[in-house]
Amino acid sequence: MKKKTQILRVNPYKFAMKEIKPAIDAINGGGIVIFPTDTVYGVGASIKFQASLHKIYDIKKRPIEKPLPILIASWHDASRIAGRVTQRVRLWMKEYWPGPLTFVMNDRSGKKVGLRVPDLPIVLKILQICGPLATTSANISGRVAVRDFNKISDSIIEGADIVIDGGTCPLGKESTIVDISGPQPILLRQGGGFFPFEAE
Repeated sequence: MKKKTQILRVNPYKFAMKEIKPAIDAINGGGIVIFPTDTVYGVGASIKFQASLHKIYDIKKRPIEKPLPILIASWHDASRIAGRVTQRVRLWMKEYWPGPLTFVMNDRSGKKVGLRVPDLPIVLKILQICGPLATTSANISGRVAVRDFNKISDSIIEGADIVIDGGTCPLGKESTIVDISGPQPILLRQGGGFFPFEAE
């Protein structure tokens, strides 16, 4: 029988390390954690644990062919995952991260991966300590992403090991997704972030 999910009520801007230690320990042990970001609530796990990533698909009922975006602590971490970070891409990362903009790039194996640096202190601290997290919005696939903690469905919460209740996410809209794997940036989803596409 699965133990009841632990809920941590934490101010996402001002917190003590002891308040988020259970979440850090869970992530480092292969657990699933739900947390607020600058955009919407996310459900994530360390990219080191493949079994945990598969569990996220089960919790969300997410199609397996849809790759999980990855949150990183800074643009410096992008080169650990992406196959190649050009100077142009590096400039974009410096300009628009942290923030609500996901860049889709080719990873070291040639597959596409979405990377983002979130703009919320609690998530950045967790990423700095735990490393990159495969993260997607904390809702059943196909349903509206959740901004308020109280609107996260019970089935999502029950699937996690730790949940951080950080109140209301500041933006309340999912990130903008831009594919920069080719010669020209391509808008995949318009969300809360801005990207300066050149007029054709």
